Amino acid sequence: MSDTGDVTLFAPIKQKQCANCGVLFACGQTEPNGACWCNNVPAVLAPDPAKNCLCRVCLKAYVIEL
Repeated sequence: MSDTGDVTLFAPIKQKQCANCGVLFACGQTEPNGACWCNNVPAVLAPDPAKNCLCRVCLKAYVIEL
């Protein structure tokens, strides 16, 4: 039996900076299953589409604020 050396490559986890508070966080869209934590938050329009995503804390606060 021999090792075929098969390697599965995934895209590196993308770091984003929250447009609201500035904290760095990982974007799950680049994970193997493409499932980001933000998919579990109700879909809302971005406060400013020209800016980066919001971190988990700021996005949840934004959803509650609406």
